[in-house]
Amino acid sequence: MVTVAVDAGGADLGPAEVAAGAARAAAAGTGVILFGPAREIGEVPGVEVVDAPISIAKAADPAYAVRSTPEASIVQAAKAVADGRAQALVSGGSTGSALAAGLFNLRRDRGIYRPALALPVPVPGGTPVLLLDVGANVTCRPEHLVQFAHMGSAFAQVVLRLANPRVALLSNGTEAVRGAAAVAARAFPFTRIAQVTLPALIDGVAGVVTAADRRPITLVGFTITGAKPHPAAAPRASRRHL
Repeated sequence: MVTVAVDAGGADLGPAEVAAGAARAAAAGTGVILFGPAREIGEVPGVEVVDAPISIAKAADPAYAVRSTPEASIVQAAKAVADGRAQALVSGGSTGSALAAGLFNLRRDRGIYRPALALPVPVPGGTPVLLLDVGANVTCRPEHLVQFAHMGSAFAQVVLRLANPRVALLSNGTEAVRGAAAVAARAFPFTRIAQVTLPALIDGVAGVVTAADRRPITLVGFTITGAKPHPAAAPRASRRHL
């Protein structure tokens, strides 16, 4: 049975709402360890509740908060995964705190330079599109984008159950200095991607995220500014194009 470590701190509707969801997951056969204020949560059927009343969800500096507050709910939840007590981590709080807690406790896999945040985008009547990175990194080198492609492809296959996902680069705009040659230059490293992926190029044309052949794709996004590739604002590009 898979056990999930759940951080109840920082959720929009409070710890009690997270506890209600944890109870439903437990009833469906998932093991749950819930980290949060025990007085607010109370007893939850089928769920192990660990008293962790301190939340760093609103911390201005997530990395510093994780280092200096080991008793925080998100930090304890991440440690539970690192120690093998749980196999997955779920948090409804700050993305930054969750990312920092994961980095400091779970660590990066060997050879991975940077983590990436992945966002599954539902496509009505088709297969979902996995968009990354959506905020973990402001600037990236080409080799980082290649690693994002590998990780996105693996995620799409293992978690989303999509066979042979296609990898594509997404830029913001179709003008010559904002796409075209500049995007192609960034796409060059993708020629070295393993055979598990089929590289493709997307340059910001509306609707292209749903490929004509309906095959699932993984997008690695960046923006071109001043005729130079600036790996940022992938979320802005995705909202514009979707």
